[in-house]
Amino acid sequence: MHGHYDISYFHEVLRNVRWVKLRNLVDNNFKDVPTKRGVYIIRCNKVIRRAGGDDEYGILYIGSTEATNGLRSRIKRLYEVAIGKRIHGHSGGITYREFEFDRVFKLDELEVGWIEEEQLNKPSREVEKVLLRTYAYLYLDKPPLNLAVMRRHHEIHHRC
Repeated sequence: MHGHYDISYFHEVLRNVRWVKLRNLVDNNFKDVPTKRGVYIIRCNKVIRRAGGDDEYGILYIGSTEATNGLRSRIKRLYEVAIGKRIHGHSGGITYREFEFDRVFKLDELEVGWIEEEQLNKPSREVEKVLLRTYAYLYLDKPPLNLAVMRRHHEIHHRC
């Protein structure tokens, strides 16, 4: 492990994720997603060119949850915010909607993967930070829906 990134752990986590089409989760009202704490990842399942190289996983978002209803609640919230059913509640969903990511990444084509905290043997937020820092180290960028600019989207939106 170098600093706060860990390349082998990054690949190990991504190999252990079970990927499910987002549309299948929506069709089943997200009942297949556990209500436990954990880390979740949204991907497009195609290569994304980044400054530091090609992201073969196609990762769009890395997040974690320790909330009530856990992973199910967070993944469902991201989807609802992305489609405009909710205005707030998930920065990745806001970024998807505000910057019209559907021009390139259709929601129906996205995949979601998760790992429950008990399988991680570490707190979810700690794993999320390691995954994000490692992604940034490998690709010299953040996953596109992890854009920090949208966390202050009202300030930016009103200035334009």
